[in-house]
Amino acid sequence: MTSTSAQPTVPISDGNSGSVFPKEHPNPFLSVIQSSILNTNDHLPKIQRSFGHFSTIYGNRPADYHKGTELEGAELLDGSLFVRAALLTVNYMGEANTWSISGFF
Repeated sequence: MTSTSAQPTVPISDGNSGSVFPKEHPNPFLSVIQSSILNTNDHLPKIQRSFGHFSTIYGNRPADYHKGTELEGAELLDGSLFVRAALLTVNYMGEANTWSISGFF
């Protein structure tokens, strides 16, 4: 949570193989969804839509909401978790352009 931003720094393709950085928008998912739609991997818009959906449901949770759970560092989690995950995903897919199937172990 401390090493990621909740504000998009994702460039949006203008469709002519160029990138433009949008003006700051109150909804960070606007640029995330726009950049995901243009990606060649069909799964990216699906996961971004899921992140956006759960952000609307749980996005107003304050820090410490999950305090007392078994998850280490849960006191840092707040409603920005979903937008942070969406931004990390779109940045990863922009670089790798494919899903990693190697796992996290």
